Amino acid sequence: MSQPPENLEPQQPDANLKQQADSPTSQNVVQGNQNRVVQGKDNKAVQGDGNIVIQGNNNTQNIHIINYYYREDIRVAVVKPAEYGSTDEKLLCPYRGLFHFTPDDAEYFFGREVFIEELFKATQARNFIPVLGASGSGKSSVVLAGLVPKLQQEGHWLFTHFRPGSNPFYGLAEALVSLYTPNLDDTDRIAQTRKLSNYFCNGDVLLIDVIAKIQQNHPHHRVLLIADQFEELYTLCNDEKIRRNFLDCLLTIIQSPTSKSLSAVFVATMRVDFLSYALSYPEFAEQLKADIKIRSMNRSELTDVIAKPAQKLGVSFQDGLIERILDDVKSEPGNLPLLEFALTLLWEKRTNKQLTHAAYEAIGEVQGALASHADTIYRNLKTAEQQQVSRIFMQLVRPGEGTEDTRRVATKAELGEENWSLVQSLADARLVVTSCSALEQETVEFAHEALIQHWQLLQSWIDENRNQILQKNRIERLAHEWEANKKSPDYLLQGKQLNEAQTFGKKESANLTLSSLATDFIQKSIRYRRNNRFRLISFGFIPLIALIVFLGFTITREFKISQLRNTVEQVKGQKDSPARILALQELVKLGVSLNNIPLTGANLDGANLDGAILTDAKLTGANLDGAILTDAKLTGAILTDAKLTGAILTDAKLTGANLNAANLNATNLDGAILTGAILTGAILTGADLTGANLDGANFTGADFIDVNSIDANLKIAKLSGASLKSAILKSANLDAANLESAKLDGADLKSAKLDGANLNVANLNAANLKSANLNAANLKSANLKSANLTGAGLNAADLTGANLDDANLNAADLTHADLTSADFTSADLIGANLENAKFGCIQINFFNQCTNLSNAKNLTPEQVKSAENWQEACYDLEFSKTLGLPPENRKNCNVFLLHPS
Repeated sequence: MSQPPENLEPQQPDANLKQQADSPTSQNVVQGNQNRVVQGKDNKAVQGDGNIVIQGNNNTQNIHIINYYYREDIRVAVVKPAEYGSTDEKLLCPYRGLFHFTPDDAEYFFGREVFIEELFKATQARNFIPVLGASGSGKSSVVLAGLVPKLQQEGHWLFTHFRPGSNPFYGLAEALVSLYTPNLDDTDRIAQTRKLSNYFCNGDVLLIDVIAKIQQNHPHHRVLLIADQFEELYTLCNDEKIRRNFLDCLLTIIQSPTSKSLSAVFVATMRVDFLSYALSYPEFAEQLKADIKIRSMNRSELTDVIAKPAQKLGVSFQDGLIERILDDVKSEPGNLPLLEFALTLLWEKRTNKQLTHAAYEAIGEVQGALASHADTIYRNLKTAEQQQVSRIFMQLVRPGEGTEDTRRVATKAELGEENWSLVQSLADARLVVTSCSALEQETVEFAHEALIQHWQLLQSWIDENRNQILQKNRIERLAHEWEANKKSPDYLLQGKQLNEAQTFGKKESANLTLSSLATDFIQKSIRYRRNNRFRLISFGFIPLIALIVFLGFTITREFKISQLRNTVEQVKGQKDSPARILALQELVKLGVSLNNIPLTGANLDGANLDGAILTDAKLTGANLDGAILTDAKLTGAILTDAKLTGAILTDAKLTGANLNAANLNATNLDGAILTGAILTGAILTGADLTGANLDGANFTGADFIDVNSIDANLKIAKLSGASLKSAILKSANLDAANLESAKLDGADLKSAKLDGANLNVANLNAANLKSANLNAANLKSANLKSANLTGAGLNAADLTGANLDDANLNAADLTHADLTSADFTSADLIGANLENAKFGCIQINFFNQCTNLSNAKNLTPEQVKSAENWQEACYDLEFSKTLGLPPENRKNCNVFLLHPS
């Protein structure tokens, strides 16, 4: 690997580098806080300067965030008083609506103090901090308005920022170039960014080398590299090879020894529903074990979010209003944007420095404020404008494929000049945000995904046009790939893709207009196909003698195939026929597909069908005991009730196959691909699934007793009610798998990945879960009695009502886990991390059942007191005294209630 190129030599940063205002009345002033000025030119919310200076209060002044662009153009800070009230002051709005908090908003950012401290401590010891949370949980805000200002106060930090987008290498390069060449003009900076992007992509320059060079130029500073909305790597970048290469690029600093790389800390914020995508790459998944998940705010924290910003400006809430809002918010983290938006509208309707119940009802309360506001904006538009809005909004959505719908960034060129004035009006109404990319392209996106999730009218548009939106986005993405590859013919559309794109252009252009680039892309593809047809004709004159030889060989082969097919046909209906087996084996050797041959109920015991093509074949009830099906293609095959005892299916492809109630006892499926296969009620006793890909397979009620599934991929698999007794699942990937009510007693799950898995009511009695990854897993009422959970990751896992009696939890990570009513009687908790774990009681029938730590071994007061609601648990009398709990407050587990609620 070479070092960074010499023409990227660093220069000393300009201390006065900031965006200047043309005048105090510039339309580029973003109002919303005292001294907030983010200015540019030509109504662009943000310009592409390398160092952005965010000016704010005394604590956040002069925070430089490289490559961080304001994406909102809001003019709502100084608001009109309520029509039915009056106020003698024009106060700045301390709430952020749908926009994230920035460093300039730090003085109004409340409720995440504990989490900010956790992030701050992580920067002192780690070089990679993945911050995961639901959409709307405040991931960006906690980093930008929490962590960044805290590090700024510490001093000696440089901050840089990027979003992966469709070209993650370019985004990363853009974040780094200005750190050592800050005085380049816009053109040179773009050129250097592209050069560094290509170096990263090709592996010619390692990220760790670039960080080392930055360290040489800033020896007294550390760098915080912020990758915001990291899920864009999976929603906007559709090239799997680029994604893998980009993660490899990041791993050069993530995997480096901490002592050598602590000069740079990489923080990535990502929606937790995209975690399974990140976990699909084992090398990167390994680094996510120490992720930090944003939990829901408790009532006290939410109270601070509501009350303290207003208090700072001398504005009060009418009696009972805060409690009413709290009751409406509930605890879901995704409701925070709805809360902030409602508070913003409520602020606009304040009366004499007071926020009232009447105003709260007028805005539609928390759940209705956003939808009500969007409906009002839409109703006030003319009919033609309403039609325009629906077309614009549908182009700002990326429909989810196994995940929730997400927003996408669209360019002005894509939407059309004729729509841009309406886009700017929608930005003024706070429904969208406009910006300017580093390439001077004007862009627009939804202000927040909460709008997609909570505005019913928009949801109806998306649902009605889901397939068309997906197709348009696919065409646009392929067009951009074509452009990025210098419009090479290799990237043009062909065959079915081209036919579908042509049809789309004719039928859907009125509702979903393609960009000029996409239109040109389709036209060039059509022209290229037409020219290719003329070329093919010129190759049609094959020498006569070669043609005769070819035809002779073909006729001989076809005659033999015909004879073999006749043999199979003659014995149709006969259950046992050696002649059929021999004929089928010969057909396989000739490479003939067997998918159209009726094999329902056929006896193929011991048949050698190595490499057979049985795609979509009907093998219901067939006897394939001991059959050799190595590397066979059984995609979509129907094997319901088939007998496969002792069969060899090594490296076979069974994607989407139906193996319902099939007998796979002692079958060898080593390396087989069973993605999406249906194995409901199948018998897999003693089967070898080593390294098999079972992603999304349905094993509901299947028998997995003594199965060997070492390193198997069972991600998102459905294993509800399956029997996995004594199964070997060492290092298996069971991320997000559904194991509800599964029987896993005695199973070996050492180092297995069960992140997000559903193990509700699962039986894991005496299971080996040593070092297993069970982060965010659903283990409600699971039986983990005597289970080995040494070093297991149970961060944010739901263990409500779980039985952990006599379990070994040595050094287990239970941070943020829900342990309400869990039973830890006699469990060994030496070194277990209970920080922010939730203790509590729950009423079950006529009993009040609390977190039970009676007779727990090796438990310390420090461990207990790091948990939430630690007083709401049962302890031994002596340990209760050690904790300082008065005898009258000591909890009793399983208390019978005379009058249950």
